[in-house]
Amino acid sequence: MTFHAPTAFILGITIAGVTACEKVARDPSVQKPVQASETSGAGQIPPAAIQPAPSIVPAEVRATHAATRIALTPLSRVRREGQPQPSLDLRIEALDASGGASRMAGELRVVVRAPGGDPEHSAFDVAMVTEPQQVRHFDETLGIYVVRVDLKFIKPPSAGAPLEVSLNLTTPMGSVLEASGTVRW
Repeated sequence: MTFHAPTAFILGITIAGVTACEKVARDPSVQKPVQASETSGAGQIPPAAIQPAPSIVPAEVRATHAATRIALTPLSRVRREGQPQPSLDLRIEALDASGGASRMAGELRVVVRAPGGDPEHSAFDVAMVTEPQQVRHFDETLGIYVVRVDLKFIKPPSAGAPLEVSLNLTTPMGSVLEASGTVRW
C-alpha cells in the first residue's frame, strides 16, 4: 500500500492526536489501605457508627456529589496476595435517583464486624470531600469506587467467615447514605 505525502501526513497527525487523547488508566486498588480509626475486641460494645464532622473545604476544590444511593458490590473481596497482612477491597457503587452511575462525595465511615476475630469491630474514616480525594478512590474502568481498608487481626476470623460491612456516607449537604453487605474472609 502506497501513501501520497499529504495522506501520510494526515494519517500521522490523526494517529498522534488519538495517542495524545488517551487517558492513563488508574487503578485505585493499588492505594495504601486506610488504617482503622477505632477497634474493639470480642465481647465489647461495637463502636458507634457516628459520622465524622464534615470537613470545611473551599468550593473550588470540592468533589462532585450527585448520588442518592450507595451499594456494596459483589466485587468486594479480601486481598491477600503480595501483602504481609490481608486488606479488604470494598467496591462501592454510587447511584443517582434514576439508578444510573453517579459520583459520591463526603465523609465515608466503614465499619467491619468480624465475628470470631479479634478485634471484632474496626471502623475506618475515608475522606472524599475534595476532588483529588474522590478521584483517588474512583475506578474509571468499572465506574465504581474502591476503598481499601487495612485489616489487622490479633486473631483472624475462621476461613470463609462472613465479614459484615456497613457504609455510611455523610454527603456535602449533610444527608447520610447507608449500605451494608458481607465479604467472605
